[in-house]
Order: sequence, then structure tokens, then C-alpha cells
Amino acid sequence: MTTSIIRLLIIVILGSSGALFSSGMVEAQTYDAAAAKARNKIRDRPPILRSQIFKYLVEAQEYVNEKNYDGAWERIKTMKNLDLNPEEEAQYINFSGFLYTEQKKYPEAIEAYEKLSRQPKLSAQMEDMISTVLAHLYFKTGENKKAIEYMARYLKYTEKPPAESYVLLSQAFHKLDDRESAVHYLHCAKKLHDKGGQKMLEKDYDAWRDLYLALDMKYEGLAVQQSLVKQYPSQARWRALSETYTRLIADHDETAPLSLKKLKSLQKKASKKAGG
Repeated sequence: MTTSIIRLLIIVILGSSGALFSSGMVEAQTYDAAAAKARNKIRDRPPILRSQIFKYLVEAQEYVNEKNYDGAWERIKTMKNLDLNPEEEAQYINFSGFLYTEQKKYPEAIEAYEKLSRQPKLSAQMEDMISTVLAHLYFKTGENKKAIEYMARYLKYTEKPPAESYVLLSQAFHKLDDRESAVHYLHCAKKLHDKGGQKMLEKDYDAWRDLYLALDMKYEGLAVQQSLVKQYPSQARWRALSETYTRLIADHDETAPLSLKKLKSLQKKASKKAGG
């Protein structure tokens, strides 16, 4: 995930001419239209690149594609001899962070992108991408509060974020033992997936269901499991769902949102789908 985001940041650099939900520990911001408009008016501008700098970056990327990181480092370091303007300096730092990430040197990559975030006159688009890169890097290194901080910064200015942004927030909150927030952001991710006609990943469904079960919200977990089987039908999934119905039948009482009759009917159907 992190590498693909950084690749996108490089493409953007080379090719380009709410409401607050809080937990007990940290806060995550959703889209703030007024703030985004104000910032974009100030920040958006085309990059100023000399053709020689562009050439070095393209050649460095070709070395990376061949896994020749020494060659890539040598190529971009030649840029430092050219009296770089602020935009070119930002690109040098960006590519350095990208190379560190490709080599799994995450602390060095974080240092590079933190430095990049402090560069003057960055475009709004670059600022947003830096925020997502740092969010993923901090998550990789276990600094979950920092991951949430940077993803929140990205979401504040992004009207239509990818669903994966909310998945990362959920994972970071889960690492902080804030299951309620983790559930909330997986719900946000699912809504975006549905809106875009895409499937949520199986592992995210599994995490969502497990979070509900940890919160002793069995029927909410059941609803997630039903959605999972609908999206990814298999005998194994139907068998697991049948076993869930069996447990709910055994634990059934008058407060349950589904009647015993309904649960038994659903269990019978799931068992048949599972080949039982």
C-alpha cells in the first residue's frame, strides 16, 4: 500500500501542469469543505521543473523498476549539484523517501517525508499525498497515533478519499484498543466500497466481525458475516455462518432481535449451502 501511494506521489509531481469523530484517545477528522477551499486557493499551482531535473527523476525511476537502488541513488544525487529551486528540492526529498521505503528503511523514509512536509510552497495535492504516505509509514512502524494524525489531516482536505483510508484508521484505532472507533471506520470504508460498486476485502470483513464480537455485539457481527458470505460465497463461509446461527440459537432469549424460528430457518439454509 505505502509503495503504491508513493509511486502515485511521484507521478503527480512529474506529470501534473466536517464533522469530528472522536475516541477516548485520539481524534480523526472528516472532510472540511471550507478549509479545503481556503487552502487549495492558496496552495494549488503547477510545479516548476527544469527538463534536466525531470530527466534525472525519470532515469532514477527506471533504476528502481530494475531494483537497482544504488543506481537510483546515484542518479538523484546528481541533482544536488544543480542549485535546486524549492520545487526541485521537494522532489529530491520525495524521491529519497520513496527509495528508503522501497528498501524498507522506514525510519529514514519517515524522516525524509517529515522534512518534505516542512518545505515551503508545496502544492495542496502534494501535501495531501505526503499525509497519506506518512500515515502508512507510521502505521508500519507501530506509531498508531501519528498514523491517525496524518490520515486525519488528509481526510480534512479530501472530499472523496479512497475506502482504504478508513481501513487504515480502523486498524490504527484497533491497535490502540479503541474498538468502537475501529468499527466506525470500517463502516465508513464499507459505505465507500458500496458507493463505488466495489467489494470490501475479505480480511476487512473478518476484522469487522471480530471487532463486533469483542464488543459483545453478536447480531451486528452476524450482519457483517452475512454480508461477507454474500460477497464471497463458498462452502467454508456458509459452514461458518451455519455455526454462527447454531450458537445464536443456543444462546437465544427474548431480547434477541431475531426470533428463534427465523434463526432456525436461516441456519437450515446456511447448512444446505455448506453441503451439510
